[in-house]
Amino acid sequence: MELIKIPNVSPLYLLEQVDVLKSIGHAAIQGLTQSRDKKVNIEELLQKTFPEYYQVLQSRSNKLIDDYLKFLKANVAAYKGEVPFHFFPQWAFPVIERALSDLPFNFIEIMNAGYKAEINGPIPRNEKIYVKAQLQKIEEKNNILYFTTKVVSETETSKEALIAYLTTLLRLPKKEKSNTSEKKKKTVQEYVVPFEAKEIASFNFPSNTGLNYSLLSGDVNPVHWLEPYANMMGFKRVILHGFASSAFSIEAINNNLFAGNVSKIKEIEIKFTKPLLLPAKPKLYYLRENNHFYLADAKLARAYLVGNFKTKE
Repeated sequence: MELIKIPNVSPLYLLEQVDVLKSIGHAAIQGLTQSRDKKVNIEELLQKTFPEYYQVLQSRSNKLIDDYLKFLKANVAAYKGEVPFHFFPQWAFPVIERALSDLPFNFIEIMNAGYKAEINGPIPRNEKIYVKAQLQKIEEKNNILYFTTKVVSETETSKEALIAYLTTLLRLPKKEKSNTSEKKKKTVQEYVVPFEAKEIASFNFPSNTGLNYSLLSGDVNPVHWLEPYANMMGFKRVILHGFASSAFSIEAINNNLFAGNVSKIKEIEIKFTKPLLLPAKPKLYYLRENNHFYLADAKLARAYLVGNFKTKE
């Protein structure tokens, strides 16, 4: 199967990322100034109700959208007049950052764990995007806090076009050892590519793939493009954005399962299960009976992401 090779992206796209860059800057300042000695009552936090945030954003430029699609090797013509739903982190990040900044934690230590999306209609190009975000649920499992943030994106002519539930996590300080090995073993097994899954796409991600996605999305976290920083964060090499790996997977599904039809998926859920170090040549596997998919190096290997989708009738 032919590898999907990734093109380079112009650094000039940073000029279109002002809102995202401001939010990242705000998060970085919060991380540097917030006291690490602050004690948090987890039980109180689990019961807390958080406010909803709202923002009106200008439409994304057609050139940015088209080059984002070319970067993903997507069917650009199929998106004429609309924005791909999986680009939502680019416009929604400022509102998501505001919602998560209500948490009494260092924002830069909160990691992306995946999302669920309901695609209710197209997101038209050249229309302002109205975004709402609210932290709706907090759960604690195995000394990890999971946060669910509801993000609604709509335009004047397409109400509630996209409803996404973003899952992020924060690892709490270690407690005394508990017997969780069986739970972890079961969880890891769920993320292994089944032997019967079919390979539907393969990718060639060079080491600058994270940098290129950063320029398109505005998520310029250096862990994705600066190796010394990635090393400092505990990674041998730079890692690809979870949202980038999911976008590549979605477009490969559109191209290989739906003959380029980008309107078939009505609901999708994705979990980021393992860091994808760059460069890499992963493959996308698909299990037809339950519409599950896996981005991994091989069958029976642990996946970098797992997902499932439902299609329109």
